[in-house]
Amino acid sequence: MREVKLDDSSVKQAMERMNQTIQSLDPTIPQNVKGKNALDVVEKLHAITQTLEDVVKQYQDLTIQNLESTRGAVEALKESEKQAADAIGLLR
Repeated sequence: MREVKLDDSSVKQAMERMNQTIQSLDPTIPQNVKGKNALDVVEKLHAITQTLEDVVKQYQDLTIQNLESTRGAVEALKESEKQAADAIGLLR
């Protein structure tokens, strides 16, 4: 029978890279596009960029929450794996 073993170090490395990437994402968009131009198109562009900024911030927050949940799941899986290995060792 083949053993299934969690390689948590590679999971943690991938999660850390993802965390660094999401943290470096800058959702701010220049607000001074308008200048003296009062055209309706510029106002609409400003509203769209504000919405985009909000969406990117929400994406960042959700991704960070997901990473935290994944870390917890990896730790729980490691603990289950250890308990199973201990139990198998007791049965031998």
